[in-house]
Amino acid sequence: MPFDPRLRDRLCELEPQNPLLRERYAKELQDMLEKKLSLPLKVFLGLLTVSSVAIAIFLGTSALIHDELPTLARAGLAGGMVFALAWAGLTAWTLRRGSLHLRTQPPAMAALSWTFAVLLETCFLLLAPQFPDHFQALLALFCGLVLLIGAGVVMICTRVQQAELRTQESFLRLECRLAELAETGGKAP
Repeated sequence: MPFDPRLRDRLCELEPQNPLLRERYAKELQDMLEKKLSLPLKVFLGLLTVSSVAIAIFLGTSALIHDELPTLARAGLAGGMVFALAWAGLTAWTLRRGSLHLRTQPPAMAALSWTFAVLLETCFLLLAPQFPDHFQALLALFCGLVLLIGAGVVMICTRVQQAELRTQESFLRLECRLAELAETGGKAP
């Protein structure tokens, strides 16, 4: 029978718990997972949202008016517009909430960055033979590679942060359970 990682959580939920300790655990978990946005972070996210919308407009307009570009290049510009709009939506959602949900939003941002970097480098690789100047093709490939490495580092850092968050959550759950056992004197219900 394969191991179900959620089995432990379901078994713990079936066990009766002290409502006050459960409430304290839920509040501490909420405080751990939600990071209130400071004023500088709100300003930064606001500027990021506005600039993402501006970039989306620029890329969409460029894809429409430059008929001389290869179809793949125009598709890349349109794809860039979609990613810029997705980034603007993600940052606007964060601003609207007024807090950063550490379990969902950083991984979404990292995945968006990684996917964009992979697709951008793929477009550069496919378009490189069509460049009239080989130096420009090499420069585009190098810039795409730098973005890909940067997005990979962000993705790895986010995965490490998520592992730390899960560990902290497990320690908090264990601490709450130990406090409850200490309160009841270790007696089984």
